[in-house]
Amino acid sequence: MMLALLAAALWALSCVIDVCFVGEGIFTNPMDGTVITGLFCILPLGLLLPQAGAWHDVPMPAGVAAASAGIFYFLHVYFYFRALFALNDGSNAEIFNNLTVLFVPFLAFVILGERLPPVIYVATLLAFAGVIVLLRGQVGRIEPRLIFHLMLAVVCVSLSTVLQAGALQQIEYANAVVIFSVACFLCSVLVVVANRSLRRNTVGLCRRFGAVFVAMQAIDIAAVLASQRSTEIAPSVTLVAITESTLPLFIMIFSLGTVLVLRYRSTLSARVRAALLTQTSGWHSKTLSLLLIVSAIAVMQFGLPN
Repeated sequence: MMLALLAAALWALSCVIDVCFVGEGIFTNPMDGTVITGLFCILPLGLLLPQAGAWHDVPMPAGVAAASAGIFYFLHVYFYFRALFALNDGSNAEIFNNLTVLFVPFLAFVILGERLPPVIYVATLLAFAGVIVLLRGQVGRIEPRLIFHLMLAVVCVSLSTVLQAGALQQIEYANAVVIFSVACFLCSVLVVVANRSLRRNTVGLCRRFGAVFVAMQAIDIAAVLASQRSTEIAPSVTLVAITESTLPLFIMIFSLGTVLVLRYRSTLSARVRAALLTQTSGWHSKTLSLLLIVSAIAVMQFGLPN
C-alpha cells in the first residue's frame, strides 16, 4: 500500500501545481491543461519501452483495455480542469474523485468479475463514509453543472483504473503502461490537430514553460506509474482506490506548506494564495475523514477486531 500512498501524495502535489497554473493565468482554458497533460504522457516511453515484453504476445482484449484506460484518463483530466477553472480549488475536485472508492468496486465486479471477501466491503464502506464527511460541506456550495462535470471525472478515472487493472492481469506492466500512455498522447494530438487556435496556444506555452511542464508532468506521470504498479501487485484494485482516498489530506498539507514557504515572496499572487488557503480549510472534517479512511486501511491490512 505504500506505492498507493506515494501515488496519492504525488497527485496532491500535482493538484497544488495545477491550481497555481490556473490561478496565474498560464492555463487560460480547460483544454490547455488537458492537452499539455496528454502530450507529456509520452515522457516515460524511453524508460518503459526497453522493459516491455514481446508485443506479438499482447492479446488484443488486453491492448484494447489499456488503450481505453488511457482514453478515459484523458477525459478525466479534461473534466477535472473544467471543474478546476470554475472552482480554482483542487481539493474540492479531488474530494469528488475520492468517490472512486464506491465506483471502482462496482465496476471491478461488472467488468472484471471481481468478488472480494466481506472484510474488504467493510473497509470500502468506512472509506466511503470518510469521503461523505468531506462532501457533506461541499455539495451545497457547488453549482449542479460543476457537480455533473466532477461526477464525469470520477466515472472516467474509475473506468480508467479498472480497465488498466484488467490489462495488467493479462500483460506485463511495461506493455500496459506504454499502451495507456500512447493512447492518452494520441488523444491530445488529435485535439491539437483539429483546433488551430489551440495548436498555436500549445506551441506558445511549450516554448515559454517547456522546462516547467516537463518537471510538472514528471510528477503527474510518477503518480500514474506508482498507482498502476500498486494496482498490479495489490490483491484488488479496490484496495488501491481506498488507499488513494487519502489524497485531500496531502493536498491540504502541500497547500499550507506552499503558502508558508512563499509567504514573503511577491511571486505568489493574491488569487493563488487565496486558492491555496481555501484548500487548507475544513481541517476538522478532513481529520475525521482521514480517521475513517485510516480505519478502512487498517481493516484491509489486519481484518476486523475480534
